[in-house]
This record gives sequence, structure tokens and C-alpha cells, in this order.
Amino acid sequence: MLKTDPIDLFHPELRLNPYPLYAELRRRAPVCQLERPRAWAVSRYEDVAFALKRPDLFSSRVMARADPVLLGADPPQHTRPRAIVSGALLARLTAELDRFANAAAQAHVDDLLAKGGGDVVADLAAPLPVRCIAWLLGIPPSGYLDFKRWADAVVAAASGLSENGGNAVDPSISEFEAFFEAEMKQRCRVQGDDLLGALLAGIPGETGLSPHEALSVGKLLLIAGSETATNLIGNAVLALLQHPRELSTMLAAPFRVADLVEETLRFDSPVQFLFRLASVDVTLADTKIPQGSLVILLLGSANRDEHRFHEPDRFDLDRGSAPHLAFGLGPHYCLGAELAKREATAALEALLARAKRILPISPAGEEARVRSIQLRGPASLWVELF
Repeated sequence: MLKTDPIDLFHPELRLNPYPLYAELRRRAPVCQLERPRAWAVSRYEDVAFALKRPDLFSSRVMARADPVLLGADPPQHTRPRAIVSGALLARLTAELDRFANAAAQAHVDDLLAKGGGDVVADLAAPLPVRCIAWLLGIPPSGYLDFKRWADAVVAAASGLSENGGNAVDPSISEFEAFFEAEMKQRCRVQGDDLLGALLAGIPGETGLSPHEALSVGKLLLIAGSETATNLIGNAVLALLQHPRELSTMLAAPFRVADLVEETLRFDSPVQFLFRLASVDVTLADTKIPQGSLVILLLGSANRDEHRFHEPDRFDLDRGSAPHLAFGLGPHYCLGAELAKREATAALEALLARAKRILPISPAGEEARVRSIQLRGPASLWVELF
């Protein structure tokens, strides 16, 4: 155990910069019992990767409250619905989606340029992913601002940071539930050629999801799909503002966006950790985790592990393809990883190809953070564009 104050992942300072603590944990207590929440934190790459690949030892059922179909199910119960969702989603990651995302991103960037700048999060990083998700789900994009409001409310409530506090139900969450229930009833009557319809129809050799399962997955896709991409875009722009040489490189060579996306995923992961439950007594890093314990796998720490990455605290566009864990690993590897990358690529290519200069309005590093301990990204990011 660390000979320091009790470790509280909810502490406001950790939302600003958790990486010094992660480094200390890796050095001194790679498997450590936290004070808040009461859980065991796993911080080294090798141990996090091992746990992700062993659902028999580290169960995902602790996430069933958020989603019992994918997030909160272990193999073999998890296998069939994952195959259906994966098949339906991959079939729609097409050139048509790319054209939609690119056109939407270019329109958002053109608006920013016309104003001489603005909030990259509110004006680009947030609306683009929800527009893409709405398009995939067959929902008119006119209500995408509602989608973002609903997603923010769900994320805050899941992190225990809701402004309502306690067990109060945020009205935005009630609206979110009612909206998706109405959409699912419509799809059960008339199945369209959209993602929700495909989830109900199934794939060759497999019947579709039940309406209840499809409802849960649809809500998950909206929340996880939009929030991850939003924070990825915001973190990428913030990293460039904090590293002027890399920003100059990207403005001169926007075709290198793939390098920017992958290094941002490693350097400042949009999802900082995942929850698991120890199914048996298990030993990691010479430390016994008792059966039934809540376990937090620190993806953000694993992606800064000095035993895996050279100079891990350096933002390096030339790092190459060393595999990170930003989207997890194993049977629960994020189904929306490719979608998030495509959305981020569209946003960042449009921004870097159209802008000649990007300047922060406030010193980079002073940005407010999203209201979550699990997700990481700027809540706003004001810039001047030329």
C-alpha cells in the first residue's frame, strides 16, 4: 500500500490530471486498494491486459445496470448479442457514412471559421458524433442537441456527479428513456433499413435481438458512441494546443490525422478505466484480490506504462503503432472503436485542412473537464481560427 493519503478517484484534482498518481501507483503499488470508491485499482499495462482477456476471472456483470446485454454480460451470454451488434454496425461503416461525416464536419468547421473561432467541443466535437449516431440509428438529426444533453446527464449520473445528487432522477434521463422507447415501438411496427432495424432483424444464422435488448443496445450506442468520440476529438485538439510543434506539423500535413488519433488515444485516453468484478480470489502483481471485489482497470495508466511505451508522458506523433488499450482488449473490445476513429478523423481532418492557425483563447491546461471520473475530455475548448 502507498504510504500516502487514502486514494480517492473522485478527487477534483484527479479529474484535472490523474497521470502523476498513475505513475506513482505503477511504481509503488500496481495493484492497490482505493479509499473511494472501495475497489482495487490495477495500473500496469501487463496486468490490465491480462484482466481484460480473462472474463472468467474478472467479470463484466458489475456493468449490468448500465447495459445488461453487452457491457454487463460475460461469455457465453455475451457472445450472441455481440455478434449481432457487430455485424449490424460493421455493415454500416461504409463510404456513405464517411461522406456524411466529412460533409457534417466541414460544415461545422466552416461555421467556426466564419466566426473566427469558437468552442471546439460545443461547435464540432460534440455535435458531429451525435449526428453520425442519429444517422446510423435512422433518427432525424434535428434533435441532436437533445442527444448531447441526454448523454451528459447519463454520464454525470453514472459517475455520481449529477447536479441533482443522491438518487434523484434527472429529467433529461427520463426524456432519454421515453424517446428511445417510442423509437423502439416504431421499429417493432415497421423495421427500417437502419441500425435499430438491423438489430431487430439479426444476421444470417441468428435471430435478432429482442425489443428489450435492442432498446438497451441503442441507448448504449448513443451514449458510448458519442461521448467517446467527442472526448477523443477534444483531447486531440487540446494536445496539439499544448504541443505547438506538433500542431504546426499537423497543420502542414493534415493527412497524418491517423497518427494524431492513435497517439491521442494512448496519451490521453477518452475512457480512463473500466469496472470488473473478481469472480474468484485472484493474484496480480503479487497482490491477492479477494473474490467479489470491485476492480478498476486503469486504461489511462496502462497507456502511460514506461515498461510498454518509450517516454510515455511525451506526446509523439512519430510513436508508431505500439498497441494501446484505449478501447479495451479481449471479448469486450469496444465495438464502436472504428466508428469513433472515423468520426474523429472526419472532424480533425476538416479542422486541420481548413484552418491556417489555431490559437487557444485561454492557456491550454485550464479547461474545465467533463463531469465524469471515468471519461476524460475538455468540457469546452475555446480557440481562435484563421
